Amino acid sequence: MPGGAQREHRGSMPTGRRSPFLTRVVALLAAAVLAGCAVPAPVTITPARPTSAAEAGPTQTDSAPIQTDAGPTETGADPTEAGGHDGLGSAETRQGRGHKAGVDHAELIALGQELTAALDSGDVERWLALTTLTGEAAQQQRDWYAGVQAVPMDVREMHPTWLLERDVDGEVHGPLVEFSFRHRVTGADKVPVVELYEFTLERVGTDGPYRVVEVAGSEGVDSAYPQLWDLGPIEVVETDATVLIAEPGSGLPELSAGMDEAAAAVFDSFPVEGVQRMVVSVVDESLVATLFGDSEEGTYAGFAVPVLASAEVQPGRNLPDVVTDDSIGARLIVDVDYSADEWDIFDQPQGGSPLLRHEGLHLAMMLRHPDNEPPRWAVEGFAGWFELAGDEEVREAHEDWYAVLADVDDLPDALPPADYFEFFVDDDDSVERHYLEAANVFLYVEETHGADTAGALGEALHGLNLWVDEDETLDNVLVEGVGVDLADFEEGYLDWVRNTYGD
Repeated sequence: MPGGAQREHRGSMPTGRRSPFLTRVVALLAAAVLAGCAVPAPVTITPARPTSAAEAGPTQTDSAPIQTDAGPTETGADPTEAGGHDGLGSAETRQGRGHKAGVDHAELIALGQELTAALDSGDVERWLALTTLTGEAAQQQRDWYAGVQAVPMDVREMHPTWLLERDVDGEVHGPLVEFSFRHRVTGADKVPVVELYEFTLERVGTDGPYRVVEVAGSEGVDSAYPQLWDLGPIEVVETDATVLIAEPGSGLPELSAGMDEAAAAVFDSFPVEGVQRMVVSVVDESLVATLFGDSEEGTYAGFAVPVLASAEVQPGRNLPDVVTDDSIGARLIVDVDYSADEWDIFDQPQGGSPLLRHEGLHLAMMLRHPDNEPPRWAVEGFAGWFELAGDEEVREAHEDWYAVLADVDDLPDALPPADYFEFFVDDDDSVERHYLEAANVFLYVEETHGADTAGALGEALHGLNLWVDEDETLDNVLVEGVGVDLADFEEGYLDWVRNTYGD
């Protein structure tokens, strides 16, 4: 059950692709029309969200979209009309307020089992029967239920995993419980992953079964909330290498072939055991910011984010333990307008969507090296290099764009920042240069040592963890990869930049 108020930010670090300033891109586009050069794709500001969708249909395996719209709610009359009451709950759960039986963990587990059975049944009415929700809240649950049924999953479970409050403050007399939506997207998750929700519950009568009277989700990115299915109707397009999720009418089918090609290119170069597809939410820039959780519209063209993985469920002291070990899952979010614009500007580039090549490389490295924190110039530079590697025109556009931003008297005097927060400083000009210069590091390696060496070095650098590794470890990786230590590697990169972009 998604929806409701967003709660405390729990914090982790997604990996993304920044969007260049729109004014700069428009200016460069104008210059390109005159000069005939290729340019990076601009971001188009179209924040309005579609509000209509076709009815949900059965899961498909070709590129035809599945659209979800559960239709109007059928959960009965508004409680204010039925009994003259206002607020949460139903006539049945309002009975006995002030005299409710205490929390029983076994009953919470039983509710989780009923919710799981309702998910298995494919019957939304069975799901809603376990709630007291009406009106917009019930409709939101219909849309959510239709969405998670349309996304191809071979596991859909609900488990109560944390008793947050025994009796919430306010009119409702009942507990606030964290429920884990444990699910596995077919072909995309090696093991099930978890999205966390918070359900306010109340008994029927004084000692009857629990019913869900209010739903909320956690804001933190490591809680995996919100997903696009939490925000309204969705459409789903499946390809060999992707599960694409978007708002209805977004133009997703037209982009699916390029995204599939990009994802397949990533997995061909950097396979991930047990994973053959990427789950990608393709949304407008306003939803990119919403799903990122901590950005303004237009800041990011896309990002990759880890999600908790749950290989098994074990009995806990009171409630089930949704075991999360060292494995993780991952999800991608990309800007639909950015993707469409770059696809048009580069005339269906070879190698597929450049943006998805970038984000898909992040996903592969995240899954292949889940516990590591490499130098940030390696993280973004490797993805930036792979983004450019599919099509020569895309690479030339990168070179043109950097030549515009980098004055000959202001070329770098060091490698881009290794630290996450130094890389993503509060200055868009600097961040954009960090992205471009990080990609240049791997272009330097490719031109000096070859593309195979650049790919192998990027992989090896992702085996580092800056939190625990010594400086000598980075030296060792570079010596093994390209034959020089960090100081000589940096000097070689700077010489290459001066030779390439200097007078």
